[in-house]
Amino acid sequence: MPKVQAQCPNCQQPITVEVTQVIDVGKNPQLKQKLLSGSMNIIQCPHCGFQGQLPTPMVYHDPDKELLLTYNPPEAGLSMQERERKMAPLLKKVTQELPPEERKGYLFQPQTMMSMDSLVKRVLKEDGITEEDIEDQEKKVKLMQKLLSRTGKELEKLIQENEDMIDREFFMIFSQIAQRLVATQNEENVKKIQELQESLLDKTEIGRQIRKESQELEKARNDLERIGQNLTRNTLLEMIEKAPNEERVKALASLARPAMDYQFFQMFTEKIEQLEGEERKSLIKKRNVLLKITKEIDQQIEDRISQAKEILDTIIKADPIKKGVMENISYIDEIFIQALTSEIELAKKEDNKERLERLQEVLSTIEEISTPAEFKLIDELLEAADNDEKLEQKISMHSEEITEEFIHNLTNILNQVEERKKELTGSDKEKQEDVLERLEKVHQKVLKASMEKKFKAD
Repeated sequence: MPKVQAQCPNCQQPITVEVTQVIDVGKNPQLKQKLLSGSMNIIQCPHCGFQGQLPTPMVYHDPDKELLLTYNPPEAGLSMQERERKMAPLLKKVTQELPPEERKGYLFQPQTMMSMDSLVKRVLKEDGITEEDIEDQEKKVKLMQKLLSRTGKELEKLIQENEDMIDREFFMIFSQIAQRLVATQNEENVKKIQELQESLLDKTEIGRQIRKESQELEKARNDLERIGQNLTRNTLLEMIEKAPNEERVKALASLARPAMDYQFFQMFTEKIEQLEGEERKSLIKKRNVLLKITKEIDQQIEDRISQAKEILDTIIKADPIKKGVMENISYIDEIFIQALTSEIELAKKEDNKERLERLQEVLSTIEEISTPAEFKLIDELLEAADNDEKLEQKISMHSEEITEEFIHNLTNILNQVEERKKELTGSDKEKQEDVLERLEKVHQKVLKASMEKKFKAD
């Protein structure tokens, strides 16, 4: 991404920011998610900590849908012709990077979006998300804002009046807003979030269900930890048999899926055939729940492998490859490495030397950057994140290493982890939430220390 000079809207200091103006989802599908999540072209001021979106001309291109959209933010003093002249190079770039046989008529009739909101809505509409779906989400956000302004009996009454709107999607929105407010470290905000969370979990049907699922997940995790290395198919089957409810069965499935293989289900069926009456019916019901949940988990893993391959294809097109790896660092996990290893073996089998060379370069780059000094420092700060005093001491010890580039890279990692979290479920999401919470704390402390250092220098 090209870097440009901009001015922080808050402190007016000049800052250097990376800007994306061409969103070509045929070449880089991850950019679409950045646009939809509102994390595109975010300004992170190293001077005052301000974070916001930089208004800039943009082109959105989806070759599969033959969709070409433009957005040109209103700029004071610029005529329509001047704004169109600024857009022309971006449109030319989209066309020139396509092979001649893929240059179709729609490329010469771009559709102008009058606002960033209308651009996002149009992209969602093309994905089959209706205006009603978007309006429903906006209503939930507005309800969330109302709830945050109420306390006590007024809060309970508002929840009761709007319980039909409070569903799992509402809790996802709540989680996102809560994280942002808690990250401000404002005691009043934290108190509001805690009160609202307790009320939502206590006073709504879906809240009580979510709380029960969370409790059963914790109990299942504790049971599995107690067994530890002694976990076998037999002990797991016993745990399923003794599970007091469906939520516990689902929790065990989410935590111990690898142990639930073909042989495990064979043993399960043999056990059922030995029983009669209500005991037999109960175990059949539990087996059906397990089969459904394991199928869903397998589909999620398959989807993640498919996504990993898409990200891998994006990385090997990058120049240099290290840049592609760094831009997608938060997606590099065990499943990504599994997909990468599989693709390397496939390239060897097909004798595709060019692809094999680039895939091996991706692997060597990952190995190279897995423990560079900068990432070691981030890991060291994350380990100290639970103790403010210890964290501040660590930052002070490494003040010379905490440069603007370090802060920029830390901000990128934070944004990528936040994006990655949205795609996860179950224990994977919980782990990512813990990492994100620590990253946010480190990020705030580093920014504060950087600002103090600059003030002293001035």
